[in-house]
Amino acid sequence: MRGERRARERGSATLYAVALGMVLVLAGAAELGVSAAVIARHRADAAADLAALAAADRAALGAGRGAACGAAERVAETDGARVARCAAAPRGRDGAVAAEAEVEAVVPVRVPGPPGAALGARGRARAAVTGLGRDLGGSAVVGGLGTGVRRVAEVVGGADR
Repeated sequence: MRGERRARERGSATLYAVALGMVLVLAGAAELGVSAAVIARHRADAAADLAALAAADRAALGAGRGAACGAAERVAETDGARVARCAAAPRGRDGAVAAEAEVEAVVPVRVPGPPGAALGARGRARAAVTGLGRDLGGSAVVGGLGTGVRRVAEVVGGADR
């Protein structure tokens, strides 16, 4: 009786080891997918920040909405993103040059799956250029709408971007 039982259980440890290996491989693949999505989200946020700064800068120089959003699209394209939505408008206060732009950028996410399956990570940012204008120096404020983080960068005159 004991011999029969041992014969029936022979090789069952191999099946358990293979099943455990498959579970570990699937967990690793899922982790890679999550990591790819997080990285794409950070890239989208950075692309939106830079595109919003470019649009606000152009609007502060008197460019129309089309030219300002065109600058945002070119900057986003260099980051591998596309602009999903852009709004830019100059506004003057007491002779000072000021502009504000809001940009939403989309970065494609590469995930395993059927061919043609595509996902995208979105990043949104708002930038405002205020001060005396580009030739005399001013400041630019960028705020990610999703995170609430605000960063300040100096806008210095002279070089054309």
